[in-house]
Formats: sequence, structure tokens, C-alpha cells
Amino acid sequence: MKWRVPYADGLGTLFRPSEGVVRILLHRFFHGSRAGRWLIVSLAALSLIAMAVPVSALPRSASFGPMADAPAGYDGQDTCSPTAKPGVVAFSNMLMNAFPQTGSYGISRACDVGGTSEHKEGRAFDWRANVSVPSERKAVETVLDWLFATDKYGNDFAMARRFGIMYIVWNRRIWGSWGGWSTYCVQKRIGCVKPGTKEVRHPHTDHAHISFSWDGAKKRTTGWLPERSLVAAIGSPSSFEGYVLAGRNGAIAPFGVPYLGSKSDRFMPHAVVDVAASPSGYGYWILFGNGQVSAFGDAKYKGGAKNEKAGSFVSMATRPDGRGYWLVNEAGRVFAFDRADHFGGLVADDVHIAGIAASSTGEGYWLFGQSGRVYAFGDAMPLEEVSEEDFSDPVVGGASNGSLGYWMVTSAGRVFAFGDAADHGGVSDKKFKGEIVGIDAAPGGEGYWLVTSQGRVFARGGAPALGGLSGPNLTRQTMDARPSRPGTMPEGDAPAH
Repeated sequence: MKWRVPYADGLGTLFRPSEGVVRILLHRFFHGSRAGRWLIVSLAALSLIAMAVPVSALPRSASFGPMADAPAGYDGQDTCSPTAKPGVVAFSNMLMNAFPQTGSYGISRACDVGGTSEHKEGRAFDWRANVSVPSERKAVETVLDWLFATDKYGNDFAMARRFGIMYIVWNRRIWGSWGGWSTYCVQKRIGCVKPGTKEVRHPHTDHAHISFSWDGAKKRTTGWLPERSLVAAIGSPSSFEGYVLAGRNGAIAPFGVPYLGSKSDRFMPHAVVDVAASPSGYGYWILFGNGQVSAFGDAKYKGGAKNEKAGSFVSMATRPDGRGYWLVNEAGRVFAFDRADHFGGLVADDVHIAGIAASSTGEGYWLFGQSGRVYAFGDAMPLEEVSEEDFSDPVVGGASNGSLGYWMVTSAGRVFAFGDAADHGGVSDKKFKGEIVGIDAAPGGEGYWLVTSQGRVFARGGAPALGGLSGPNLTRQTMDARPSRPGTMPEGDAPAH
């Protein structure tokens, strides 16, 4: 008995008999024995079960956090490196596992064959699928729908961005991250002709050509590193109500403050661990786990600690006037920059620092331990302590109220208030996905915001609810702009295989 394997609805491979088999089964059902009829009914039931329970080999948007990679700009082939790159190999295997009726025309191509092509750098894949075969055409259409869909966080063509896809050529059209679909070639008697020329191109009716950025080709995008798609921290200015969320991949989502750029357009060896806003709200700094600092807007770069080989950095704090900042690593070692003075720190293997906050004068700071212990330096006053036994979950951050107090928050959302910082409550009694990763104070210290790794923001006290990237206060947004249209358009494949 022969079975066809068409692909339907993008969720899995469904099995159904061909029309000839159906005729045979119907004949045997009406003219065969009772045992034969029971066998046919059983086969039909199994077929329906297989159709009702599809198997997916494609990642779902729910597998990722809200932070997507910036759209991959066109970076054409300019070297000879045809070895198939790991991200392209993995992506091609994923498609062929999901759609076994399709195949591959390969990834690598010799450098002396044809014109410019990312195949010669091992970062393009020719997915064998024929437009004239319904099941194969449906497979490609399903994947295109999957790649170009806007996800639940508001990221447009989210999966294409997550896997670093620059462009796709299929059935005489080309899709580019810089502007969507356009005509690749027009079918004429002599062949498929490039618009405005007499150049004959391969129509890509027997395969889809998929080209990847270098980060996508090397498995350095959030499609392969989903933990990088999570939110790392929240930072708010002292002058007006607003905040920015920073993703571990360097992406930025602003609320009530302007978007001034991000680092999500390139892979950074170390994930983002913290973000701090300038007092004006027209700038921000982001801190990476190796001590590297990137500055945007009016937040001035005053140095970093990536060359200090000081281990894992966890947090940063700015002077209240924005004229300098401090970085702290997990062991409590503090690095001071510009007019931020160094008031001391810790160097202990058994200390695990989660955050740092400046005093209201900028002449001191507190270090917050994961255990709940607080270390005061400069004019930051040591306040009442709580027993470490009170912290059933680790502290993930702290914030100053701009006066003589501060708050600490745990990963479960429990908030502890000290000094003259008012206790506005936490979210440990709420259900939310992920865990709390940060806290920051609203202007005037009359409230605070808590943020989860999934981008949900909780406002407490006088802090206004300005939105987040998930949950009931979802604010859909796509901050990273499409790249510029390339001056020289991609050629895709050579004229023929």
C-alpha cells in the first residue's frame, strides 16, 4: 500500500491514503468480509488520529522571550569559505525533518562556480521543493508564513529575524529584510528575465534559496540561543516617568522615553545584564556580563571593565546627576568611572552580589547580595538588616528611593523596603511567566516598577502603569528599523544547477 505525505496547516506531517487506495478500501468495505470491514475501519481511525495529532518540527513563538534580533541587513558574499556553516545545516535539517516530501540541493558551492552567492561562504541553503507539486509548494508556503508572522510581542517577521535570514528567492520573487517581496525575474520565452535587463535567471520554481547573515549562519541568533531573547533588566530616568527594558541580546524596548538604538544587530559574546537611564531620559547605558558598556543618546560613555578580567559583572548604577557610573561584579568588586568615586567594595568568593544602587547624593552606594545581605559604602547608610532565612528566593536587584532608603526584590517578586522607602508590595502572590529580574524607582521615590524575564512590568505605589512586552498591559512595538535597501541586489543562485 502506497501513502502520500502532504504537509498541512504548518503544524506537522499528516498521513492520508491516495485516491486509488481510497477506491480499493471502499470496494472492500462494501463487498468484503466482516473482518475486512473491521480492518478498514481501524485503518481509517488510525489515519484520522494521525491527522488530528500533528507533529511539529518548527519552533513556536512561545519558545522565545520578547526580544528579537534586529533584521539582518544584506551582507553579500565577499570571501571564499564554502564549508557549510552550523546554523545553515541545522536550519536545513529542521525543514527537511518537518517536510520529508522535500529535500536539499545543498549548501556549499565551489568558489569558481557562477557569480556572487552566499553558497560560497556556506551560508545559503537551496531547499528542494517544486512549485508544481502541491505538497511541496504547500510546505514552502507554510514555512514562509511561519517566518514572516508577527509574534505575540509585536516583532514583525519574527522567526526570519530570530534565524538571521537576509533574503529568500522562491517562484520568481525575492523577499528581503529591507522591504519584503519584489519581482526577481519575469517569465518570457527565453527564460525568466531579470527586470529591466536581458539577463536570464533561475526562476527558483524547483527550490527556495535562503541566505543567512553571518550570525544566523553561525548559530549566534536568538533562534539558536533562546535564553538571549529574555529581558535582562529595567532602567528609569530620575526626571520623568518612563523606563527602558533591555534584552539579554542587546535589544531595547522603551516606555515613555525615546528609543535611541540597541545592540541586537550583532552577536555579543556576553549577554546584557543591566541597563541604566540617564537623568534626562534621553539616553541609556547597557552593561554586558564581561564589563563592557555601550552608551546611547545623551548617556556618555566613560569606560568599561571588559579588559579587567574581573569575572561576571551583574549590575551598574549612575550618579544622580548622570556624571559617572559604577559597575559591580558578582564577587562585589566595584569599578568607578568619570566623577563617580570609588568608595570600596568586596572581594570574596562566597559573596554573590545581585545589584548596586547609588545614594541620593552620589557619594556612596549599596551592594545587594543574593542572600539578602546589604553592604553600604560612602555616605550610603547601613540600614536595618533582615535575617537571610527570610529570603526563600534569591534577591535579583535593588533600587534607591532617592532619599534615605532602598528596596530589594527577589526572583519570586517579594519586595523588602528599608529606611524611609515605603513598602508598596510585591507580586509574589501573582501568577506570571518567567521570574522577576529587576526593580527601579519611579521619579520622587513614590513607587517602583518590577519587570519579569518575559517583559511583563508591574507598577507599584505612585509608579504609573506604562505597559510591558507581555501580560495584560502588553504594549506591542517593534523598535528595530528595517535595514536599508542594498545598492546591489542579491543574485541568489547561478542561472542553473
